Amino acid sequence: MPPEFSITTLPPKKTLGEILAQKRESLNKTLEEVEKETKIRAKYLAALEKGEYGKLPTDTHCIGFLKNYSEYLELDQEEIIELYKKERDVKVNIKQAISPQKKEKFKYPRMILTPKILVIYSIILASLGVALYIGWQVKILTAAPKLEVSSPAGNMTAEGDSIEIIGKTDPGADIYINGSPINISPDGSFKEKITLQNGLNVIQVKAKNKVGKETEVERNVAATLKPITLVDAVNQNVVLKIDAGPNSAWVYVEIDGVPVEKDGILMLSGASRIFTAKEKLVLTTKNAGSTNITLNGKDIGVLGKEGEEVKNREFTKDMQIR
Repeated sequence: MPPEFSITTLPPKKTLGEILAQKRESLNKTLEEVEKETKIRAKYLAALEKGEYGKLPTDTHCIGFLKNYSEYLELDQEEIIELYKKERDVKVNIKQAISPQKKEKFKYPRMILTPKILVIYSIILASLGVALYIGWQVKILTAAPKLEVSSPAGNMTAEGDSIEIIGKTDPGADIYINGSPINISPDGSFKEKITLQNGLNVIQVKAKNKVGKETEVERNVAATLKPITLVDAVNQNVVLKIDAGPNSAWVYVEIDGVPVEKDGILMLSGASRIFTAKEKLVLTTKNAGSTNITLNGKDIGVLGKEGEEVKNREFTKDMQIR
């Protein structure tokens, strides 16, 4: 039976942000706690509570955030969304009503060019050119790396339980997806297959160069996944279920000596996968503290500490589980 929720009537003469913030505070919840439980980033929750709609993504995703957040706070979804639309329209109308001030044209005085003035101008222009060139070179060396994520090109809805992140950055930069480092080609291109969790997946792609400068691109992917079952594992001797959390975990799996993905799989926090074998499964993870294992229906727990790498961990049909 689905859980029953009580609907709270919205108080009058309050902004949407005040309603959300007061309800959250009455539940003694911080933005960080709400982020973990709803998978909505704390910065988006803060923007909603402050009415800073310009800091939010597309209108469609904003309404999606409000549906999840209002359900979490046990507020009436329809009233919350209607109030959001009214406040958004008011702000748009105010912005459009403000007309830019006309600037008076500056009248330049006439000047008589002499050989002396031309020489002075030439020296100034040459010095300026040298300074601009030096500044341009310094900017290249100290600027944040370029980062292009070509797939997915924008916020999307996924039909399966995984997608590929494809993009390019400056050669020599490092790429992280939700905090996990991934492989990158010498020319700066990268492609990584990730496993999604059910619901909204916030994917953060970050490029970091050698001087510590960073560039980040974010994508929101909504996924509706079927519940994971063990129906297909009836005739298998080794059944291994991997749950990623509290952070992302990169894993490499071999089934009876055959790799599942030659470049491994990046599992986002909350994602789950089941692997089955006749004789043996071999697992490598780069984040043992977020790699939760269930073997043949028995919960083993995490493989180690957060950030710890575990290589070639074997699971066989004759393995004794304590």
